[in-house]
Amino acid sequence: MFKKVLMPTFVLIALAATAWGQETAELDIIIRDFNAPANSLSERRAAGYNGYYGFQEFDYSKSDSDKECSTSSSRATKGMVRDSLDYSQCSADERKGTTWEQKAASGRYCARPIPTNLPSAKMCYGEYLQNWYTNVPEAKVFKEVMTLRCNNGLCEINDDAYFPLDKYPDSETWGKQNPASGTKHNYGFTVAGSGEFKYVAANNDNFAFKGDDDMWVFIDGILAIDLGGVHQEVSESISINDIARARGWADESMHSINFFYAERQITSSHLRLTFRLTELVPSQFGAPYIKKAETTVKDGKSETMIWVSTKLDLESIEKFINSDQFPIIIRKSDPTIKDVSGYKLSSIKFKDADGSNGYIYIIEGNECDSKTNCNFVISGGDSLSFNIKGGDLRDAGYTDTKGFTLPSDSWYIKSSIGVEATKVKWAPNSTQMKLEPFEPVPGDKNPVKPDFVNEWFTGNPSDGNCAVCGQLPPSGPFPKINQIWDPVLGKMVDASEDPNLSTNTTVRGFGKTGTPIPPQRAGELILTAFPNASGMVRTPNGTMTYAEWRDDKEMQKLFGLPPEVSDYGPYGIADPKKQADNGGYAFVKNGFANESSVGSNGRIAPTRCIADSSKQDPRINCLNFSLLAKQPFQISVILYDQLGNFVTQYRETVSEKEFRSVVQGPSYAPEEQTNVGRIRETDKCKKPTAENFGKPEVLTTNGLVKVNVNIYPFSKDGRRFGNGVYIAKIDRVDLPYDGCMNNDGSPIYMHSDYTRYHAEQKFGWMRAKSSKK
Repeated sequence: MFKKVLMPTFVLIALAATAWGQETAELDIIIRDFNAPANSLSERRAAGYNGYYGFQEFDYSKSDSDKECSTSSSRATKGMVRDSLDYSQCSADERKGTTWEQKAASGRYCARPIPTNLPSAKMCYGEYLQNWYTNVPEAKVFKEVMTLRCNNGLCEINDDAYFPLDKYPDSETWGKQNPASGTKHNYGFTVAGSGEFKYVAANNDNFAFKGDDDMWVFIDGILAIDLGGVHQEVSESISINDIARARGWADESMHSINFFYAERQITSSHLRLTFRLTELVPSQFGAPYIKKAETTVKDGKSETMIWVSTKLDLESIEKFINSDQFPIIIRKSDPTIKDVSGYKLSSIKFKDADGSNGYIYIIEGNECDSKTNCNFVISGGDSLSFNIKGGDLRDAGYTDTKGFTLPSDSWYIKSSIGVEATKVKWAPNSTQMKLEPFEPVPGDKNPVKPDFVNEWFTGNPSDGNCAVCGQLPPSGPFPKINQIWDPVLGKMVDASEDPNLSTNTTVRGFGKTGTPIPPQRAGELILTAFPNASGMVRTPNGTMTYAEWRDDKEMQKLFGLPPEVSDYGPYGIADPKKQADNGGYAFVKNGFANESSVGSNGRIAPTRCIADSSKQDPRINCLNFSLLAKQPFQISVILYDQLGNFVTQYRETVSEKEFRSVVQGPSYAPEEQTNVGRIRETDKCKKPTAENFGKPEVLTTNGLVKVNVNIYPFSKDGRRFGNGVYIAKIDRVDLPYDGCMNNDGSPIYMHSDYTRYHAEQKFGWMRAKSSKK
């Protein structure tokens, strides 16, 4: 026979890989307090503490033959619970999902262990243990968050006096008991804890649990560790990879863990829990806070999504809609600005659950710089927090001179279970322009192409049939061109060095028939800045609003195409100082610095590709497709024939300076055309002028660019395309970009990261009969 001083100690060690850098981790726990009014073993026995809902400790007075628990102090009483959790008390909403893992995760808060039908179920008074984790009338229930401190990825709670109910008034619990030591604590409670984690095979996750007295651990509702009964510290380990292989888990899939503990004495209580986890789904029982925010802009309209740590009580938020109270406050990105702004909420709706990132909500509304001026969009780099009372904001180091903080805690944002947001927690907002999925759109679906004048490409100024082919008359619209491409040297040379040139206004070709063409010279880009989203768009039939222009199929069909052939020769004219008839302002990049208009001062530039848009369906004399751009980019197009033979390659980069010159380029045009005056300024975003283009703080009139990619119809060796089908493999990399843009009249600061795209596109090609103009 043995005796010991029982110290209900619970140790959980979970060894995996956790997110480095996080300061805390949270698990959801449900604590149930049961009545243990007496102060000694005999008194508690006399009071019926071993009754239906109570927990009975080890009875040392009985003989070895009739002990309720294991006869060894170093062994748990195994077999007290069934191998799977019971979900019979769960509602349909609490058991959502199509797979067992999904149902186990959604039902982890209502799950409970149940005793087996074996005789061992009655050992250690576990015959009715399911009631220890059920909201029976005799149990007082508390939902809490167990917070662990993290250091270099290791998260831990280590408490030698774990009495989580002591902080509650005795009127809300069964009260405190006075053990032999004379110290009062609230004993006689159970803890049902749960979490949801991501399985990553490469991390070799391992869970190890150690503790004395009852401890059961379930993974996806299936028993994994059985340490029931009264005993000294014992331990057991499990390999998550072993479980994953046995159960057929997919890598990076989500799974749930449940642990159940019973504190059955009035001696002392120790708790230690340590883990590393790749990802842990946010707690549902904690105070709600915004984890991150993202504002996207499309067609001049913005939408903000917020990721919240817990589900929100949307019904309680309804009182904020279009009220004079502000449920969200905004901190500017400039650290010297300590005064906050308010967010006037016009709608909020649940979008989706996002695993460890929390729950996504879509909010609509505007930022306010005063209670009556709410005409701004949340900018990238600013941060958001659920609103609190003014004193708490001051404690966080911020001011509220405009009166945006809440008047009382009755206005606090609440979680779905009623937990209030009472602390400032700033979440950064990223802002990006939203584009449709990358898909190259052919501007000309007719395989019969208009003639492309050979001399215009090869640099031969005349073949006897065209007096000015390839030449620009001195009185023409282009600036003086002082460099040309030398296909023999493979570089640009001063025009004065070419003895065949009588004037430096001659635009030379990109190659010579039979001579390899450099990838940058194999095509050109027509970059067309979108019109002002808050202004009027000029068209051949008058003006229309941006929304009308955007929805007009005829305008969109012609928007951004290469210019029509000019009166001077077989080229088009792109004039960024003049809005095109179909809307927007066109810029050219064609591999010749002095013939390109991007990155310069809005000069007029020639295009070797031209469009015939006089008919119902436009035709373009180059292989052409278009795409949308919202930031600088690199593009590579490799062209093959239908037999898989390499034909040509085109590569080009639009730098940050060049992109800014396009999206801010409309400032070169008269203000009455661009409606620049309708754009509001902020301290961070300034209106465009002819002098300040190229800077991040300068507003753009829209921020979107239509890019027409024109591939000249010549192979890498300078020979004309033959009839047939051509296959283009298109790779595009969007480069990081920060800048201000006009969002339907409101300034917004954008940030866009690297993005990679790939696509393939087929083009039919048939030579048209030569028809020179």
